[in-house]
Amino acid sequence: MLRALRSFLFGESGSTTADWIVLTSGVVGLGIGAIAMTHTGVVDLGMDVSTSLSGSVVDEPEETRPELLGSRQYSREEWFSYTIGDQTFNGMAYVDSTEESWQMPGGSVWTKTTSTYRDSGFWEEPVWRNERGQVVSAPDLGSA
Repeated sequence: MLRALRSFLFGESGSTTADWIVLTSGVVGLGIGAIAMTHTGVVDLGMDVSTSLSGSVVDEPEETRPELLGSRQYSREEWFSYTIGDQTFNGMAYVDSTEESWQMPGGSVWTKTTSTYRDSGFWEEPVWRNERGQVVSAPDLGSA
């Protein structure tokens, strides 16, 4: 028994493991210390960034929005004919229209036409046409 105790006390086979444990605990301790020292500053910086960004409004650059170039109003007479059941109605309607020209982001000019039938007050959905005169879907005008 005395020999086993002496072998344990003077043996060097576990010293490498003990060295690594001490070294690793020192590195972990330094990491925890570094975090403790910088924690307050990092939190304050995060709050400053949050405060400055919370009041910001991200908006599209102006060149990505359509721009209204101008508008004109005109009136015209339009012949109509429609059938309900076995009766056909024919006549002349007076139409007031507004035509707007819009500069699109790519440089082309589109037109938007809105018409109102004078006697009935009935109005048509706006019709958008591209630079070739083709009917297209309405673009997103944003806050323009």
